[in-house]
Amino acid sequence: MRFRTYLFYLMAVTLSLPLLVLTYTQYMMIEQEIERENTLLVEDASALSNNVKGRVLAAKGLVTMAANVYALEGQQNHYRLNKILIGLRDALPYFSNVHFDSPEGVTVAFDPPRNPKGESNIGVDHTQREHWKLVNGQDFPIVSDVIQAVGAASGPIVNIMSPAVNEKGTVVGYAVSALNLRALYDEVVAGLGLKDCVVWILDSKGMPIYANDRSDYKDAIMPREEIRKYLEGPKVVSKVNRPSGSNLVGVIAPIEGLDWVVGIFKRAEDRETMVLSLIATNLLIFLFLLLFSFMMARFACKPLTDNVSRLMLQVREGRAVPTPSEKVQTPLELVELQKAFCRLLGKVQSHQSEIKELKDHSSSSLSRELELTRDDAKFLRQIIMSSPQSIVITDSNGFIRLASERAVEQFGSINIGTSFKRLLRTKFELEDSGSERSGSDLVKLKETATGKEFLLFKSQSYIGSEKREIYVLSERI
Repeated sequence: MRFRTYLFYLMAVTLSLPLLVLTYTQYMMIEQEIERENTLLVEDASALSNNVKGRVLAAKGLVTMAANVYALEGQQNHYRLNKILIGLRDALPYFSNVHFDSPEGVTVAFDPPRNPKGESNIGVDHTQREHWKLVNGQDFPIVSDVIQAVGAASGPIVNIMSPAVNEKGTVVGYAVSALNLRALYDEVVAGLGLKDCVVWILDSKGMPIYANDRSDYKDAIMPREEIRKYLEGPKVVSKVNRPSGSNLVGVIAPIEGLDWVVGIFKRAEDRETMVLSLIATNLLIFLFLLLFSFMMARFACKPLTDNVSRLMLQVREGRAVPTPSEKVQTPLELVELQKAFCRLLGKVQSHQSEIKELKDHSSSSLSRELELTRDDAKFLRQIIMSSPQSIVITDSNGFIRLASERAVEQFGSINIGTSFKRLLRTKFELEDSGSERSGSDLVKLKETATGKEFLLFKSQSYIGSEKREIYVLSERI
């Protein structure tokens, strides 16, 4: 695997780790937000249930009280009965209409007195109406499910009916009210902050008393069996799958004292969109980081690639330094390095025996030459060290590498590696320069302490490729 690929993977991992941590943090924040929202849904469902219960029971109480007054007043005092009905509608704005019926089901007092067509609501036979079928023969208050209004009202309504029973226990009539479901909904949701929620108030059959996500109230929103399934489980947030429209996530809660339920939901797609948005955003960031890592890896390894490419050409051609025209232009030519090396390896293996013989012979010759060289070097060192002249040998930078015993005696002490010119200035003064003769220099010096004159002879030599300068100091006679 190429170095660029390794570098790309390394940078991708390095940049991806913070992104993964950020994604996890954002996901946990979304989870916490959903949990907080679920808690609010449970609390709002309970509050809405209590609000509906309170409003309906208040209406039921007023209707029962009106029935009791009706039982005392009788049917004769129509003015008094109408005043009671007007007071009831003023007390509760979600009363669509209220009326008193005779035991035979004929209205004896009604507010409002006329229906939308301008016809009188007094003396109308209600025996064929839905509410009469529920209350006829009963001696206790009844709250109906959703029914379709006929006559004085239109659309779906809920009737509250209470029998008027006199002192003898005889039913002398009925007090009946129709609830304005829209007005009731506005009353019960006030202050709950359910603007972005789907809210249902359903009767015992699953018919919508009110549902803010639909205008058609002809069909049940949820079968009774399914409602019972939700009510039997714990009061937690559940998902409601709908055949049409978006699925919902929320809570279904019973209304105590009534066979009704309330439901408060959020659209499941909103939550899914929130999670998908997080995934899409972080995926785009991840792809951007991968592209950035690739570009940075390519940029960072380009100098290395260029150098290896040049090395490939040098190996292939056998030269140390390539000319400008020989420099490679693309990293793809690195493949040539492998091919050239394989060819070279094949040639070396084919002449392995010759190479071994040559190596053995070279090693033997080299050992002999090295031994002779050591002896010659030792002999020359002894000559230099025992010379009566002061001899100092320096490298090309002027630092002392060797000094004869006479030089050490003359200068007092000499440390290997110190500058010879600096050492000269501590003992001698330069008088003038001599003439150059066949590559050597002759310099006149005067010893500072005694005033004696000396000649400094300089010559050059090479040990391999390293330059050496030889200085010989002798007293002038």
